[in-house]
Amino acid sequence: MPRTAVRRTTVVAASLLSLALTLSACSEADSGKEDKGGAQKNAKEVPAAELAKLMLTKEDVPGHRFKQATAADLKQTAGEGAKDAKCAPIVDALTLRTGGKPSHEATQTITPEPKKPPKDASPEEQMKAALGGTTVQIGLVSLAGEGGADALAALEKAGQDCAGGFDLKGADATKVKTVEKDGFSAGDESVSLLLTSDLDEKTTMKTYVVAVRKGSVVATFAALSLAGETQHPKALVEKQLAKLG
Repeated sequence: MPRTAVRRTTVVAASLLSLALTLSACSEADSGKEDKGGAQKNAKEVPAAELAKLMLTKEDVPGHRFKQATAADLKQTAGEGAKDAKCAPIVDALTLRTGGKPSHEATQTITPEPKKPPKDASPEEQMKAALGGTTVQIGLVSLAGEGGADALAALEKAGQDCAGGFDLKGADATKVKTVEKDGFSAGDESVSLLLTSDLDEKTTMKTYVVAVRKGSVVATFAALSLAGETQHPKALVEKQLAKLG
């Protein structure tokens, strides 16, 4: 990847991914959706303290760096959004922002430990080594009643309605070129999307957005690599679901 493209990737990533993520709880859902999860109607909220205990740790995923989201991270996403309202649930799944009154939530970012570049590495190689592999941001949010099912229905509908792409608004407005389902499924129900954006004429950035419901808890994953091919976060999805029980 050209050095300018690496810099551009970092800027674009800032507009696509914050330091944590959650799903919108109040996005408009399809009123005719079927009940995929069965037990969602009577699902009870999980307290914030319990959600925090369910987050992945270094013991679960060795060789990675962990960062918890802060109030400052939330402020960084204040100006981000989709210019077309029908695509808003996708951006809500990418940022530390909720659309209504979600229950308790916990968020974090997991990044592979960077590999040390060789002594004779070029500036570009040093930069790519520092950026590491695929960064995955994970958000756990507890939604009582049908909140979790509604959130996934809204995200799935947005994925269909915005398949041809959409424009982001914010400090660094960016266009998502395409949105497509990637076929991955897990948990009681799930939505898995692949977003593609052009950084320049030769460089394409791919971002995976995966939302999985397990009872009243919706776990959202956003995966992006700043220095190579983005890997699907399915391994972390499986580890997180195992902790959710």
